[in-house]
Amino acid sequence: MKNFQDSDDTSLVGGETKKTSLRIDAIGALDELNASVGLARAAINDKELKATLTRISETIFSAGADLASLSGKGMITPSDIVKLEDAMKKAEAELPPLQNFILPGQTQDDALLHSCRASARKAERAFLRLSEKETTNREVFRYLNRLSDLFFALARLVNKRAGIEEHKWKNQA
Repeated sequence: MKNFQDSDDTSLVGGETKKTSLRIDAIGALDELNASVGLARAAINDKELKATLTRISETIFSAGADLASLSGKGMITPSDIVKLEDAMKKAEAELPPLQNFILPGQTQDDALLHSCRASARKAERAFLRLSEKETTNREVFRYLNRLSDLFFALARLVNKRAGIEEHKWKNQA
């Protein structure tokens, strides 16, 4: 039986850090993001989008491994960003130009993808706070920045493919 010990520290590749550190906060934000992606992947029936979300989930794990290593070795590379940009171009080719703010929640699928977008932005902010204090792989930031944009496009795409009109925000001021 494993001997459990409560500690304020946690192990990383190459050392230990406090569980309250900016690095652990950024890793936790990636974990939350991946859980959101998992929820969306489980709910969405579109096979192409499921495959895209699976690839994204695997890359988020690589980003977490990147942050869990104190060696500075980068697992996220420019090719990961190119894959996101290609997926975004493909999605946007099916969509009308965006001319209004869009409210999430026309369907469960779009709401889940908008939740992924918000989680990606949260992970991006946590990563930037870490980057201000420690050396990090800057490609993780680029990946998260593009990823939130892709989630927005995918949220619009699931509604378009379902024949659901976007809910445009109307300024009440």
